[in-house]
Amino acid sequence: MTDKMSRHSLNKPVFFISSMLIASLLSLAASFPDAMSALFTLLVAMISKYLGWFYALTVTVNLGFASFFCFSRFGSIKLGREDSKPEFSFSAWLAMLFAAGMGTGLMFFGVAEPVIHFASPPVGDSGSLASARQAMQITFLHWGFHAWAIYAVIGLSIAYFSYRHEQPLTFRSCLYPLIGDRVFGRAGHCIDIFAIVGTVFGVATALAIGVLQISSGLQYLFNWQPAALTHSLLIFVITGLATLSAVSGLDKGVVILSRLNLALATALLLLIMALGPTTELLNLFIQNTGLYLSGIIEQSFNLYAYQNRNDWLSDWTLFYWSYWLSWSPFVGMFIARISKGRSVREMIFGTIVVPSALTFMWFTVFGNTSISAVMGNTDSSLATVVEHHESQALFAFLELFPGFQFLSALSVLIVAIFFITSADSCAIVMSILSSNGEESPASWQRVFWSTLSGIAAALLLLVGGLKALEAVTIASALPLSLIMLLTGYGLLRVLVIKEKAGR
Repeated sequence: MTDKMSRHSLNKPVFFISSMLIASLLSLAASFPDAMSALFTLLVAMISKYLGWFYALTVTVNLGFASFFCFSRFGSIKLGREDSKPEFSFSAWLAMLFAAGMGTGLMFFGVAEPVIHFASPPVGDSGSLASARQAMQITFLHWGFHAWAIYAVIGLSIAYFSYRHEQPLTFRSCLYPLIGDRVFGRAGHCIDIFAIVGTVFGVATALAIGVLQISSGLQYLFNWQPAALTHSLLIFVITGLATLSAVSGLDKGVVILSRLNLALATALLLLIMALGPTTELLNLFIQNTGLYLSGIIEQSFNLYAYQNRNDWLSDWTLFYWSYWLSWSPFVGMFIARISKGRSVREMIFGTIVVPSALTFMWFTVFGNTSISAVMGNTDSSLATVVEHHESQALFAFLELFPGFQFLSALSVLIVAIFFITSADSCAIVMSILSSNGEESPASWQRVFWSTLSGIAAALLLLVGGLKALEAVTIASALPLSLIMLLTGYGLLRVLVIKEKAGR
């Protein structure tokens, strides 16, 4: 174990500076909401106009790094000692990956995104079979291999240097190959501080999305009219539950909730498949996957430059790349924490391919069924609800099926648990970051970071709404994209050097 840092103490510079930065940004957002909103809107417009190509290149190159690490001779390397065994079973590991990585987003966008692309495609005519195929291809691009590869490479780098080279289990370890022992000083502190600040606002966006959908579900079930203060109350109630889960630890609260959530989400998926055109959905799943895989290179580099669609790019693809990048310190750290004892190949395959397959099935079942309903005028109001109230899209969709009340109640429960598992995983990761990589940080830190994330989500939702959170996410992802490229390069460099040295 390195003697450069103590793994068992609070890292005071990281903890206090990141806390003050977050508090300062929240104070500015609350005191000058219009000015801050205008600032981030301008930043988003500038990034979209001048740096959209860089975001697209970053995530695509990163997918190349992940593919190489998986299928090359380096794939057999064990993340830990050669005799080490995984701490968690494969099913528990997969459940935690899925719940922490994308759960809330799938519930929110499962119906909304495919229908929006179908009704308003970036190119071509709306409402056609061609736009339906394009809608699913775009959705798969946004939620598929690229997104999970971002998490995988960050997680792999942290796990490799922590479990094989005794570096601290923190985000700074990604850059150890490039800056050496400076990761233990101010440079390393700055990296971890930035990771914590970015994580808080990235998770705040997810919490805001989750609470809006829970509110919509309650509105549909009980004709309840939610207000902004009610949204804040929901955030704090569920954040409180997340805090209890985080304090109980990974092997209790997080594992149990993740398994429960995956089981409930699978049950909902199978119910919709059984009640819908099952055989047609299976055919569509295979065809959608084929369209995605056959066009993945073209879609990866498609910036709609010939169509001059910077507006669409910033609202969708650029936002997604930014969103996954902003979550990369959190999810990457979490993946590293739960992947000790697995091989490089097993970790990358399990992190990218398996969750992507589940995600593709989810969007096929909910997205294609929704598009079919809109095309066949089964419910002409669905497209209208999606256009004007994205958070209500899932519940408007469920009204097409028998047992609407039960399906809606189940969906609200799933969103709430996804909400909790994201928040408690986030609290654990930020506690690790602020305590020099200690794998079981003090309970008070988990309480602190969980509470702060809830406050951030509630405050930003009150003063600026979801658009403000999205703008913050896109702007904060720019430096993370640079770190992402350096991380992949640094890990590759170390592996090649060690291979040549026969180690």
